[in-house]
Amino acid sequence: MPTFTTEQAGYQMQATVQVIGYDLLIVVTGGTNPHIGDVTTITATMPAQTVKFPSHDGRFHKDNFISDRMAKRLQSSLPGSCTITAGIHVNQNY
Repeated sequence: MPTFTTEQAGYQMQATVQVIGYDLLIVVTGGTNPHIGDVTTITATMPAQTVKFPSHDGRFHKDNFISDRMAKRLQSSLPGSCTITAGIHVNQNY
């Protein structure tokens, strides 16, 4: 499976891509606490749908900031469906 990695400010983010027939599964993780914060699905002809999971403090994860943008960029090139999971968290010590 191809893996793409980027690093900024000392933190790393990875996207692993798995091709399943005509479909794509993309897993995006990174930071100090990788997790699954949301799932976004899309096809070339259907709008993106995102499920955001609750976080430990009762709010919802905001990782769709990444997955929604990826889905929009990929949408016109998709031969099948695409599912993106995203979970990036950086602990900030002030």
